[in-house]
Amino acid sequence: MSSAPLSGFASTIADQKQKRVVETSTIADQKQKRVVETSLSAPVAPPFVSKSTLVELDVTGSKVPDWNRRQLEVWDTIAEKEPRHVLLYGGSRSGKTYMILFSLLLRAVLAPRSSHLVARLHHNAVRKTIMQGTFLQVVRDRFPRLGVQVNLSDSVARLSNGSEIHFSGLDSEERVEKLLGMEFTSIYLNECSQIPWGVVPIIRSRLAQRSNYRQSGQRMPVRMFYDLNPSGSRHWTAQEFLLAKSPSGGVLLNRDWYLACQVNPTDNPLLSPDYLAELDAMDLRRRARFLLGEFIDDVPGALWRSEDIDRNRVLEPPVLDRLCVSVDPSLSGADTSDEAGIVAVGASSGQLFVVADESGRMGPAEWAKRAVDLFWSVGAGCIVAEKNQGGEMVRLTLNSVDARVPVVLVDAIGDKASRAVPVANLYRRGFAHHVGRFDGLEDEMVSWDPDPPRGSRRWSPGRIDALVHGARFALPHVLGAKVSDDPVLSGSVERRLDSSLDFGVPTFRDWTPKGGL
Repeated sequence: MSSAPLSGFASTIADQKQKRVVETSTIADQKQKRVVETSLSAPVAPPFVSKSTLVELDVTGSKVPDWNRRQLEVWDTIAEKEPRHVLLYGGSRSGKTYMILFSLLLRAVLAPRSSHLVARLHHNAVRKTIMQGTFLQVVRDRFPRLGVQVNLSDSVARLSNGSEIHFSGLDSEERVEKLLGMEFTSIYLNECSQIPWGVVPIIRSRLAQRSNYRQSGQRMPVRMFYDLNPSGSRHWTAQEFLLAKSPSGGVLLNRDWYLACQVNPTDNPLLSPDYLAELDAMDLRRRARFLLGEFIDDVPGALWRSEDIDRNRVLEPPVLDRLCVSVDPSLSGADTSDEAGIVAVGASSGQLFVVADESGRMGPAEWAKRAVDLFWSVGAGCIVAEKNQGGEMVRLTLNSVDARVPVVLVDAIGDKASRAVPVANLYRRGFAHHVGRFDGLEDEMVSWDPDPPRGSRRWSPGRIDALVHGARFALPHVLGAKVSDDPVLSGSVERRLDSSLDFGVPTFRDWTPKGGL
């Protein structure tokens, strides 16, 4: 297809490094296109695009303001360094997701028949929040005339040039296995604070598709994007992008591959002063995360220490004497509600092992289903819940999902701190182990102060509560758990917690302490 510049256009910008040519295509729909050509020496490149590319896309009809100052700085930094891995971290509603989705769409436009992936921990979240939410907003705002077909049944957005953008959760082996049969030019991991490190190297192995820019024919470099509201400084994103440490141990393969850019709510001129004021009024921990966008270190006064958790970490658990899924329920899944704690805990010869953490912000129907799914996936003997806080409601909610699951109610004696101290002591003495990394749980453990300074707001640690209930059930001889004597009903089956009751795992009848506990 040939094109000719508008009369006088080239002469007016002869001293500039970039050219803009408006052309009218000869195809039936007579679409108007804007072509932007950037030379190798150009100091500024289009967002998230190599400096040596020819960009052709339809941007007519855009209804949103230009990018703000901070966003332009991020674009320029990425264009200059051209990293393989890009992390955008910062506070709430700072535009991180919008920026990265724009980048994926732009790359899909530039490289015909290329494949791209947007992944989040839970599949229903990536469909509802990203695919049906922010993604469509970016299409309407920035690519109003781009032909995009969104197929909700197979979670794929298809462009008219043959490119595809896939949306997937990472919460099941089937979904991860499906991704292992595919290759992508771009991958985006959304809300990395929820994604465990163990799945990240697996997804990275799919960053292998060879795609070419349509205009220049040059190879498009593969790129992987990440975003999160920062949690603890022990999170794998902080270790890798800020400290240049491999979460698996050792140093990074190539430090130049990694780039981290901070984007905060105060950089977003579209946010209201009232919203920023609400963020500013949060407790110190949440303010640091959602307003300042900072990774936080261990909190003075926290019952757990990072070095204790790291020192006792294991890759595989032994045969467990007692394995349960412990639940600390939440009343709703609203953004302002506390998280529901769902933690799988087991014991072997007086040692405690944490094998899974599926906690998150969700309503009763969702946390019940997730707890039941975890019960079956880890082969637990029962689900444990606190009797004092709506235990009967918890039991009924769980059994409404699956009546076969036995539910054991544990009496909560004393306050949260007095129940948590004996469990924290197990970690300090080397008798508690995490099987792998559980960033969300571990961040909460090293940041929860049971006696915060005056003026600080108290918050409910749902993951810690679930851990403590599960630990007291798994090690009753050590931690002095008292289990309800009331029958626990599962459908038509009446069950009592008894040393002779077989929950599908060995009992503690022949249990002996180890290591002087």
